[in-house]
Amino acid sequence: MFVTTCLMFLVITIVWKRTIFFAFLFFIVFGSLEFLYFSACVTKVPHGGWIPLAFSLIMLSIMAIWHYGTSRKLLYEAQNKLQVDDLLRFGKSLSLVRIPGICLVYSTTADGIPPMFSHFITNIPAFHRILIFVSLQTVARPKVPPDEQFMVDRLSASEHRIFRCIARYGYKDARGDVYRFEERLLAKVAEFALQDGWKESVLDRISKPRREDVTKGMREREEVGELLEQGEAGMTYMIGNVQIVAQEMSSFWKKMVINHGYGFLRRNCRQPAAELGIPPSSVIQVGMVYRV
Repeated sequence: MFVTTCLMFLVITIVWKRTIFFAFLFFIVFGSLEFLYFSACVTKVPHGGWIPLAFSLIMLSIMAIWHYGTSRKLLYEAQNKLQVDDLLRFGKSLSLVRIPGICLVYSTTADGIPPMFSHFITNIPAFHRILIFVSLQTVARPKVPPDEQFMVDRLSASEHRIFRCIARYGYKDARGDVYRFEERLLAKVAEFALQDGWKESVLDRISKPRREDVTKGMREREEVGELLEQGEAGMTYMIGNVQIVAQEMSSFWKKMVINHGYGFLRRNCRQPAAELGIPPSSVIQVGMVYRV
């Protein structure tokens, strides 16, 4: 209960945008009641009152282990991510092959290339003609308007066909059907490609001839046409199947928490493909070990 009160303090200040005084008043009122409940449990420990305390300690331990393991996982991904220039330079040495279709690469990395994708192309030097890195984020607001939900950007030159999309959801938004998500995502990428080409042509119109503007517009329309064509060729979803283990030089307690505690929680959680509603026949799971 005390943990819920602390989390409610954050909701009042961050989500509801209320003053610290109002949040502190809430904390004092409900914190006092919970302190009385805690003191009553302490006095009844010899008579069996330890059961609620033990249950609270178990729940707190589970949340602490999950938070610690997830923070180490995100730190590893941030330290080992690649930039697009490194990926293209790395791809030339591997003689990468582009195959037909569109690939949506799901990851928590909102900036750069996730480590599991570089691990994938190291072992299988090929990826799809259209590559879209998708990151799902939950923002501190109830709902996100549909026109503000997708943030699309280009990660390299237009001829490489590599995009980044951040899908933002409010904590009350429903994820919806995966096919509906796919249609909206491709429509947003196509809209971005047209707008991006139009902006570049406007900026270059002063210094470049009109013929080059027309050529640029034709190139952007060709990119949208290829996007639709590759969408008909097939859609593939790539998700990392990551195993988190502690380094050999880590302490005994860290190995216990990461290898056994956090590993047990991850094995018993819902798989990402099932959570996102992705059809199993279209999923590529990339296995990788994170040594944190």
